Amino acid sequence: MMVAKFFCILISAFQVKGYCSTGKCEKISFDEQQDAYHDKELVGHVLHNSVSSNPQQCYLWCINDCRCLSINYKVKNNIEYCQLNEGSHFTEKNSLKNIHGSVYYVLRREYSNEAPSHIVPCANDFTCTDGCCKNNPCLNRGTCTEICQPTSVRHDCSCPVPFVGKHCQIQLRRSCQDYKAAGSTASGLYTVDNDNNQTFQVFCDFDSEPGFAWNLIESFSLSNKLLTMIITSSSILLPLQKDIVFYDDYQAISGDAPN
Repeated sequence: MMVAKFFCILISAFQVKGYCSTGKCEKISFDEQQDAYHDKELVGHVLHNSVSSNPQQCYLWCINDCRCLSINYKVKNNIEYCQLNEGSHFTEKNSLKNIHGSVYYVLRREYSNEAPSHIVPCANDFTCTDGCCKNNPCLNRGTCTEICQPTSVRHDCSCPVPFVGKHCQIQLRRSCQDYKAAGSTASGLYTVDNDNNQTFQVFCDFDSEPGFAWNLIESFSLSNKLLTMIITSSSILLPLQKDIVFYDDYQAISGDAPN
C-alpha cells in the first residue's frame, strides 16, 4: 500500500515517489526535454483526451491514473491537448507512429530499496506494491494484482466467470438466457461464447414460451427434402452438403441414410 506520495517540480523536470509497506520505493521521473519523443504518437490506445496547460500537468494526470502508461502531447489550432494512453511502445510495439507535431512521453518508472544510492530492480518481486490496487479498479468482483515492472502494465485483473477484459468490464453471453437476463426481448440472431471463449451465432426465441429463452442451434426442413437451414447472418436456406457439421444429425432424423 502507498503510505506516502509527494512530488517536486524544478523548471521542466520532477520526480514522484511512493513508499511501499514492503520497504520498496516506486520513483516516477519526468524531464520534458530528455524524455520527449518528438513527432511520435502512440495510436489506438487513448483512454482519456483533454485540454492541458503544459506537458508536466499531462504527465501528472498519467501518474494518478493507474491505467496510464504513456502520454501524447500535441497542439492544434493553438490549443494544447493531452492524451493518456493505456499502452506504451513497450506493450504495443507497432502502435508508435510518426505524427508531425505530436510529442510522446512514456511513464518512466523505477523500483528500488529506500536507499537512493543502491538501486535494486523490483521486477518479479510480487511483494512490491505501487498503490494501483488500493481502490480496486477491477469491476464485477475481479481481483487486482499490482505489478512493479518498469515496462509493463501497472496492475492486472483476474476476472470471475463470465467476465473478461482488462478490468473485467465485458460479460460473455453463454446462452440466450444471458441475453434475456440482460434485457433482450426481440427474437433473432445473437452471438454467444462457448467454454473456450469461441463465438458462434444462435437464434434466440424469446416468444414461444413466457419466461424462457430458447437457443436454436440447427433446424432441418424435411418437407423440402435436401434442404436444411444453417444459421447465418441472413438466415437463408442452404443446400445440404455432406461436409457440413450437422449432416450426421440430418441423417439420423430424416432416414436419408442408414443410422
